Amino acid sequence: MFQSLRSSLFLSCVTLIYASTTFALQSRQAIATIPDHCHLREESFGFEMKDYAMDHHSLTTLDITVDFRYADQPVVQPSNYVDFVPIAEEIDRFLTEYPNEKDFWEIVNRNLTEKILNDNPAIDSLKIEMKVNAAPGDRNFDRYSTVFLTRENGCPLTN
Repeated sequence: MFQSLRSSLFLSCVTLIYASTTFALQSRQAIATIPDHCHLREESFGFEMKDYAMDHHSLTTLDITVDFRYADQPVVQPSNYVDFVPIAEEIDRFLTEYPNEKDFWEIVNRNLTEKILNDNPAIDSLKIEMKVNAAPGDRNFDRYSTVFLTRENGCPLTN
């Protein structure tokens, strides 16, 4: 199911590699460049879901932060904006019905981020941070996963 979502998304990154025998670090070009129109305007929005209870690996609470950048629109059109409440409801539904109890949190978050971006064409770029609060018996490790995805030829979040 998630394979088809992955094929329609682009994860922007810069990769570092070792040069031949000198072992000096060199930077490679990014896979894609940021389109010129991305520098003209940026509209973003975000929301948080605090203390979200979930039973995955163990009963725990999550603090979920969602930030997204709208697709560029030279003229404001209210129909191009997204109501965040249905996105929050979809996150709840996704996490409640998540099928694989053994997936690492990073995988859960990646699958969630891909689904939300794929379901919302008005969003060019999406970042979801999932903070997993330590549960009893977790050795007091709070941890988090951040996934940042941008559509191919889309405008990435810059802040």
